[in-house]
Amino acid sequence: MSKLSFVEDYTGKKLTRSEVEYWSSVFNANLMVASEIEMEYGTEYIDDLEEEIEQQGGVHYFGNGIETVKDDGSLDNGAEMTTSPRRIYSFKQLYSGFKYIVNQLMPYEPIIHERASWHNHVSLSNIDDVKAQEFDVPDIIFVNTFALMRKFAPALFFMTSTLPESRNAYTRFSYFCCTEKAKSHNNTLNTREKIVRHYGNTRYNCFNPDRMSSSRFHYELRFSDAMCFPVPMATLQIIFKAIVLKAIELSQFGQINCNMTRKEFNLFNFRNE
Repeated sequence: MSKLSFVEDYTGKKLTRSEVEYWSSVFNANLMVASEIEMEYGTEYIDDLEEEIEQQGGVHYFGNGIETVKDDGSLDNGAEMTTSPRRIYSFKQLYSGFKYIVNQLMPYEPIIHERASWHNHVSLSNIDDVKAQEFDVPDIIFVNTFALMRKFAPALFFMTSTLPESRNAYTRFSYFCCTEKAKSHNNTLNTREKIVRHYGNTRYNCFNPDRMSSSRFHYELRFSDAMCFPVPMATLQIIFKAIVLKAIELSQFGQINCNMTRKEFNLFNFRNE
């Protein structure tokens, strides 16, 4: 992994130290992550899953953290379970939530393959789009968040792959998500609108910022394979939050230079042999 550097001729507004402290506190207290767990199932009775959850408190019930359960048309016998947006407070908090959900899925024989996926929506707003910030999020926070996402993309793709017997150990991104734009991200981008134009041609990119606007911090991570493992699911959501907080901290120094060579981006450097 190349060393971190900053764009020398950056002319945009950096954060002051007080702004770093303000936005760090806002994001630390209010950043939410919601998950879409899209799985294929071996049992013919997948329609019973929603009914069973209803009997245990139902969707929209705060105790189980499940927002919706619905059919997934991209899978042969699949379902999508969406969690409520959750603040990232502790590993135990996240682990217990995912453990409950996984326990509901196991009787239906979940199947992991390259089309099954685990999407994560990272935002400062809840399911009803109630926003947590009083002001527009500064452009540089958006830009540096995506720069760090690109910087750590090979490691993130590796950590979220769940089919090591695959030819190259990278399943979801290899077969379904577009990574070319992650490799070619232009370091001169300096506004969230340009990021959206760069990544936003299709919702099936690894990083989907289509829902971003001048007053809304919201992007979707689509590169993760489906998984039924509460420990890495909880750990990865903590990492997703940590990347945003690091982007805020570094925004006092300018725009992160995310130029990378093909060799530096090469996913096989992270392959689990």
